[in-house]
Amino acid sequence: MANETLARQLDKYKIIGLEPKAASLLIAYLEEGHILARAARAVKLTEAQAQRIFAKPEFQEALHRHLRRAQTKMEISVERVIEELALIGFARMGRLTRVNEEGQLVPDFTNATEDDLAAVQSVQYTEEETKFGMKRVAKFALCDKRAALVDLRKHLGGQFDAAKVPAGDGEGVNAPSEAARLRAMLREMNDLSCPPEEADE
Repeated sequence: MANETLARQLDKYKIIGLEPKAASLLIAYLEEGHILARAARAVKLTEAQAQRIFAKPEFQEALHRHLRRAQTKMEISVERVIEELALIGFARMGRLTRVNEEGQLVPDFTNATEDDLAAVQSVQYTEEETKFGMKRVAKFALCDKRAALVDLRKHLGGQFDAAKVPAGDGEGVNAPSEAARLRAMLREMNDLSCPPEEADE
């Protein structure tokens, strides 16, 4: 049973090339907050024994291989978080609505992309009475753009230089109206007050 448990842990942490005692110490070291003394107690080794195993090149290689893999996963995770925050923070209502025959702004997801829909928090349908009878009406809510911009600024490290946004010409992302919108958005992000980080007790 112990061997099965160790095998599962080795697979979980992708540990290879270590004898069972060293592998068990490495797993305990990772699970005990990188504190060697705790890891030693967890696998019933003396601190001196644990230190000798810890100092071996093959142990260090396995440890650093795991840490590099964990760092890569973290970078991917942070990148995805930033992308999702940007989709919410810079969502454009115009891509999710249209003006109907009565001159009213109504939801329209016909041309919406997956990126556009990522900013939609909820969609609700209600029945409303009109002069033409009962009509099914869709209403939607966007995710909190302001909160997303605050979090995005924190992830990207503070201030943004709105003056560096190009004036642009023609159509698309660099069109004058779009550039002005981005500059205004960045200025707003710089004015947002981020709550102070809570200190560990």
